[in-house]
Amino acid sequence: MDRRDQHLVLRWVIDALAGAGTEFPDLPPARLHRALLSTGLTALVAALTIEHGTALSTPTRARLDEQLTAVGQRHQRYMALAPDVLEVLEEAGIRATPVKGLVLTSVGIWTRPGTRPMADIDLLVPAEQRDAAGDALHVLGMRRIDRTSNEDVFLAWGDGSRGRLDGESVAHNGKIELHPGWREHLHGYDLDHPWLLDHAEPRRFLGATASMLPPEWLVAHVIGHLSACVIRCDVRALNVLDVALALDWLAIQDPEAAAALPGALALIDPRLVAPGLWLAGSYVPASLERVGVRAELERLPVAAATRLRTTEPHAVFRSLDQRTTWRWRDGFTSTFGERATVARQLVAPPAAHLRAGDTSASLATLHRRRVARGLRRLSLGAPSR
Repeated sequence: MDRRDQHLVLRWVIDALAGAGTEFPDLPPARLHRALLSTGLTALVAALTIEHGTALSTPTRARLDEQLTAVGQRHQRYMALAPDVLEVLEEAGIRATPVKGLVLTSVGIWTRPGTRPMADIDLLVPAEQRDAAGDALHVLGMRRIDRTSNEDVFLAWGDGSRGRLDGESVAHNGKIELHPGWREHLHGYDLDHPWLLDHAEPRRFLGATASMLPPEWLVAHVIGHLSACVIRCDVRALNVLDVALALDWLAIQDPEAAAALPGALALIDPRLVAPGLWLAGSYVPASLERVGVRAELERLPVAAATRLRTTEPHAVFRSLDQRTTWRWRDGFTSTFGERATVARQLVAPPAAHLRAGDTSASLATLHRRRVARGLRRLSLGAPSR
């Protein structure tokens, strides 16, 4: 039910942005609030309901207004921090390339920038400069709190605890994520495009110097991130909107870059292109048409293309109660090594993944819970992907 609710919220937002006066999702308050939080669109919905004069219950109006303020304040805090981060990296000779929310809300893609939640500042750095970049952040007093194959996470503010769970807060931990090039983590393995940073050039950004992607490659990265989320079945509707807004922005602001986008996408592993365009095209087909791109599912492994063609778009939205199946995960692999990694993760996921929601229980307890969840999904006839 939660995924369907997220679909209704996204559909309403897309219509509202287009100026359509569609009826606001008729959901019980608890379900509406959960769907808004899952989509990441609470603050944008708040702004749009104000602009459209949408009638809401007093509790829902109060919650939306509170979240609009919280998201805006958190965004401002990140915007104030970003120049210091970029400056210390530039002084250390690090070629840092900002992506995702920091850029999307700064170059005009999100025309209501204060409504897009930001969990962190994402920066791509050359793989060989990964450790040096981390050393530079220590100069700002930031400490590393996590390290994986595709990112180093640094705490910019906060105490490292989970904090508020029912919404955004300016007091939530502030984080900087350093990524060694463009790597997207899937089911135990990484997909990358090793030449993305070759296209970046030094430019002034937010009052500092950064290595910025040209527009077509910036949008390609946005599509790639959504594609990885589709493969993981961990999509926030926020990221669908990122792609839609980015494609529209490219078509309007830079027709030359828009014309170059299909050629850029053709150079990228199709798994970082087709799934994202498939999902975005399911909601905003006109945005894809404006820049002359399509999902091109035929570029995918046959099994992956089949999975997408037979899946409802909202079934890939984030859900804490659903876990992707072997059939789904295996469909997106292209090598024996990837397949072996997927099997290993499905049978015995790393301890860090099991502990994501519970740092106090023993590993044995966490594994028992994982097995119980799997049996419960089978008994409920959870859809297989």
